[in-house]
Amino acid sequence: MTRTLAADHPLRTRALKLLQLARRGVGGERSNAARLLLTHLQTHDLTLYDIDPGLPVTQDLSVLASIREAQLYLAKLGTDEQDEALGHLVDDPSLTAAEIARVVEVLDLTLLAQTRAATWAHLDGADEQAYLGAAAQVTPAALSDFGGSIAARTHEAVRQALWLATHPQRLLRVQGELEQLLVSGLLAGLGARRIQTTPEGVQAHLSGEQLALVRSMMVHDLEPLKCQLLEAGKVLAEQHARRRAPK
Repeated sequence: MTRTLAADHPLRTRALKLLQLARRGVGGERSNAARLLLTHLQTHDLTLYDIDPGLPVTQDLSVLASIREAQLYLAKLGTDEQDEALGHLVDDPSLTAAEIARVVEVLDLTLLAQTRAATWAHLDGADEQAYLGAAAQVTPAALSDFGGSIAARTHEAVRQALWLATHPQRLLRVQGELEQLLVSGLLAGLGARRIQTTPEGVQAHLSGEQLALVRSMMVHDLEPLKCQLLEAGKVLAEQHARRRAPK
């Protein structure tokens, strides 16, 4: 029969310490902790479930080998120990997509991002205030674009939100496929991302500096480039014709 022990109950506190050693210890420390844990459970008529609701109702310690640590923390969601569990789960890279969705339902992503903004900004060599501002833009849906733990995904989402804020999508209006081709090439050379041609021209995500540069090149370099391209096309056509001409 199971019973609920308070989080700070001495029997539970000792059992949890032994459980952690039995799961994470090495060599003799691990086997000794497992022996002491089994004795503790038998002496006080406890099951693994009594010390952690994420574990089954049993005294058989062999079940621990098939239970991921994440499952123990997931079982604490919705309980008084939820905050502690979230502290472990956000950095666990082993969570499945379904488990991530379950955690994110009760997790304040903005708070997580704001709490870690200083560390992330330092690692990325970026401005902390900019990261704090980008943190407010992170949504659960954005995490699916990345891999790793929830914290790692949130870091990437913050980085992307900041990049999008400083590199908005711009539309450069040009006429015809030839100009679209040339402007796309100019944008690629400037390191622009997500370059796409549209009926109106070419669009891409650009910083203010990139936008100024490509506009300047469109004014001063586009016509000379068109002439060079047409001349090169003429030469290519002549060479092709000579190869196909009858001997």
